Amino acid sequence: MKWQPIFSREGFPYFIVSLAFEGYVFDMKKKIGWGYRDQLLVSRKNLLTVYGSDRDQKSFLKFTANKDKNYFLKINNIIIDHLNKTKTVVNLINKKLTKKKLKPDEWVAILDIFYKHYRGLYSIYRFSTLFDNLYYGQYREELIGEFSKTKDQCGRFFSKTDKVILNKIKNRLSKLLGIDPQLFLYLNYQEIVDSIRNNKLVVKKSELQKRYNLYILLATNNSIQLIVRDQKNGWIII
Repeated sequence: MKWQPIFSREGFPYFIVSLAFEGYVFDMKKKIGWGYRDQLLVSRKNLLTVYGSDRDQKSFLKFTANKDKNYFLKINNIIIDHLNKTKTVVNLINKKLTKKKLKPDEWVAILDIFYKHYRGLYSIYRFSTLFDNLYYGQYREELIGEFSKTKDQCGRFFSKTDKVILNKIKNRLSKLLGIDPQLFLYLNYQEIVDSIRNNKLVVKKSELQKRYNLYILLATNNSIQLIVRDQKNGWIII
């Protein structure tokens, strides 16, 4: 399989990357008719390089080749609708976070709704980027502006929410679980929930440090693997 670099960027911890991968691989096709089979990401101290496969690129172009204007407008509206719903949910979460002390079940409920809506939005918003980068069919000139605006709206929302809401969650839960805030978001959603329910970290801090230093996330044929580097044993699939 051939991989092509898509972008390099800072500021996307493992928590966000893992839910995005799950959205791309498991949810996207169900919602819009096409989804990724392959994704590759290499993270070195929070600097990500994301790769896409030639196989997915060819699949996307084949899928969209016979789609009419109404299909593309429908997808754009689906993304905007989900963005607006997620904004509403995030505002509700922000209000809940004003409570000084939250019980474990309350934290789990907050994380659950955040995860589901964030993953849901990630699972479809990437279509705007695909349209921008790959699609050169007959509707490109007519619709490129609409998809670009949608992509920008999602990007601004993710950026603001990560800085405000996710930071609040990180700062409070890292204290609760006794972990460096820098490492907290190198837990995934399920690991955070399990840690809250057990009142202790379910992943060793040394393991999270390895993830922070270097990890690879690989999705092929609808399966996702986390790969980390161990000084003694080399690369390990988790």
